[in-house]
Amino acid sequence: MKLYRTQRSVPLLVAGIVLFVGCAAQRVDNEIINSKKALDYIDAGSVALQKGDLSMARGAFEIAEKLRAGASSADGLGCVALQEGKFREAERMFQAAISRDKSYGEAYSHLADLYVRIGDPELAMRYYERALDELPDQSAALNNFGVLVAEYDENEHRARELFSKAAVSGNHPTAEENRQLVESFLDK
Repeated sequence: MKLYRTQRSVPLLVAGIVLFVGCAAQRVDNEIINSKKALDYIDAGSVALQKGDLSMARGAFEIAEKLRAGASSADGLGCVALQEGKFREAERMFQAAISRDKSYGEAYSHLADLYVRIGDPELAMRYYERALDELPDQSAALNNFGVLVAEYDENEHRARELFSKAAVSGNHPTAEENRQLVESFLDK
């Protein structure tokens, strides 16, 4: 009788192990699929944001956030909120992006943009510096930081350096125009 129970329990144990392993593999596949879908929605949200379709952008970033909450989806929601003038929500989402990924330079740059917009240039300068620590060649951050340095610090030499880096790093036409304006100002 004991032999019968042992033989019978072994296949159940093996079946349990097989079933468990099968479930684990399925869950990993779903995580991969959800990550891919989230990236697709982030891309769609970014395109909608560039086109000015804030409703479509918000919807895409919210779906991405539900599929896989990450720095990119939080940053995207922050960008939408910033464009909508919802500054507290934007700040909260940019901070969420940073807390999810301390090296996510875009969130630091967008947070700096927010602080410029609400009139806190000192805080904006700190966040632009942090953004450039993570993304030293991000042309938009270099350009925007250069504008802030020129206007707030009145440090045209440093601004010219930032504009030059922005123009070189991203072939940024606005940065090149700004660099030329600073050059002509310094030549006077």
